[in-house]
Amino acid sequence: MSRLSRFWKKLDFTRLNKESKLLFIYLFTNPDINHVGVLYPNLDVVKTELGFTMDELREATKELRDGGFLYVIGHKDSIYFILPHYFDQIPKSQSSFEKISKTLKLLPEPVVKRLNELGINASVKVKEFVKPTAKEVSEYALSIGHNIDGQTFIDFYDNQSLSHGQTNIWVDGRGKQVRDWKAKLKRVWAKDENKIKVLDGCPKGFENFNIELNGKIFYPDGWKDGVPFSKNITMDLMFKKKFKDYKDKYG
Repeated sequence: MSRLSRFWKKLDFTRLNKESKLLFIYLFTNPDINHVGVLYPNLDVVKTELGFTMDELREATKELRDGGFLYVIGHKDSIYFILPHYFDQIPKSQSSFEKISKTLKLLPEPVVKRLNELGINASVKVKEFVKPTAKEVSEYALSIGHNIDGQTFIDFYDNQSLSHGQTNIWVDGRGKQVRDWKAKLKRVWAKDENKIKVLDGCPKGFENFNIELNGKIFYPDGWKDGVPFSKNITMDLMFKKKFKDYKDKYG
């Protein structure tokens, strides 16, 4: 049902009458709908299960067709319903397109032709997953105001993918593909405890001042007289050198 939640935010969907909404939900969640959003239901069964009269079923079908939520094709003795929005939410992975290809081979030619006109086919190029570097992850986290270790982030999803038998993609703890690592980091990893806090005495513009050491990002323990300091002697020297170099260059 979570796949349907986005429709309640669409103005054209919320304007449908209740019978049309009910029919759409019934079709979208029907166990007989295939991988490309096609099903050929028994209309008498649909009418009975939804408690519709035949006129109500016709009217609901017409409204869904007029709104682009449903396409209907008659072929021989069967009526095929196409829900293009169902295909839109199918993961576009290589394995998914293999299923799509197999599904299309089982459908009659007129239905496949209409699907192709709607952009539903197995020829869409699968975007290759490109794993970010630890530095890219850390830098993106910094850009949204959080201190997140990039290598820890990468190791987590590498291990999750390995445990789920995946090699060319990332999956999360539930086994779902991670398509947008930035969105995942922002939604799941960016928490109050790793939010960058402005330290007392920090000059304006240096709120995210840091150094990189062995692939990890470190921040000063504090600021004194407008200069960063660290309790670690090595890092303290690095902070002060970087700060001095910056001031010498930019004033």
